Amino acid sequence: MFAYRQNSKKYGYSKKRKMNFGRFMTVVITILILLKIYYELKLLDLMVGICKLELGGKSIASVSQKSLMYIMRSDDDENIFYAKMNAMGWKLSGIYGRGYLFENRGEEVLVTKRRHFIYSVYEIQGKQFFMDRIGELA
Repeated sequence: MFAYRQNSKKYGYSKKRKMNFGRFMTVVITILILLKIYYELKLLDLMVGICKLELGGKSIASVSQKSLMYIMRSDDDENIFYAKMNAMGWKLSGIYGRGYLFENRGEEVLVTKRRHFIYSVYEIQGKQFFMDRIGELA
């Protein structure tokens, strides 16, 4: 009888240990998934942008100035975004799949479009100053 209790405690402890490890791994994986979603979708910024869009009654809204994103409804015409970029001085120079190339005084900027449910998100990827730098080096 005594040996049975020792073995049950031993196996019970191991089972609890496995359960705790399983819970720990579940928490770690959940945190990693949430971080990935936050990084990829910029979830908080998008939620703020959706609120601006829906509550403000606009057809396009600035999501975030730190990441340079704009949001609009997917069923609206893309010309609204082109007009917004034109108002800021950027002219559309090419469309490559889901990427749009805009130019302004020799500077180029790539804008990518992603669809999230009923919204289209336009994100400015970065400015490229190749032409200016090549001219400085020559």
